[in-house]
Amino acid sequence: MVLASELSLEAVLQRIVELAVDLTGARYGALGVLTLDGRSIQDFITVGITPEERAALGDPPTGHGLLGALTREARPLRIPDIGADPRSVGFPPNHPPMTSLLGVRIIGRGTVFGNIYLTDKQGSEMFDEEDERILVVLATQAAIAVENARLYDETERKGRELQRLQVIEERERIGKLIAAARRRAGVGDTGFREGVQRARLERRRAREERRKAEEAAVNRQVQLF
Repeated sequence: MVLASELSLEAVLQRIVELAVDLTGARYGALGVLTLDGRSIQDFITVGITPEERAALGDPPTGHGLLGALTREARPLRIPDIGADPRSVGFPPNHPPMTSLLGVRIIGRGTVFGNIYLTDKQGSEMFDEEDERILVVLATQAAIAVENARLYDETERKGRELQRLQVIEERERIGKLIAAARRRAGVGDTGFREGVQRARLERRRAREERRKAEEAAVNRQVQLF
């Protein structure tokens, strides 16, 4: 299974949750990716609810109750009754009723990227150890996908920064070449500007003299005829 090699992070995470639901017999599945500071949910993927139900739920969960415990605790959570667990804080308005829970942290190289969890094991009161092993494997794939995506974004950011620095360095190099050329010519900035102005005045005078010479030639031709 090499799901993390796909290009779109959202597509990979969506497929991971779908696989988790299919392989364990869960009615619902969700995956939350934390922001870089770990304080809120950056991406939230769901399976089992309609787009309308998802919209009615509002913002993604904030990490309180069982979901907060899932993010903090190293071991997977396998609970037969969500409402009976003392860590539960209940469901928000418009949330479908759920009973059993299986949740695993998404962690890679010591960094917690989020969590993946399933609810309502169909045909059984709770999820079993095999379901847990499956979800741990899929959580590992999710961690690889998130880490790869963030490494790619960081590489792109550094590339843009390097390009910006190269432009600045090139401008500085050109400025130094111009300054060196001025020094070799024995003029400073003021002298350089004055020299440019003198050259412009001389060109104007030359054009004016050519114009007068042409007018004088025309006048001589008129007098001859």
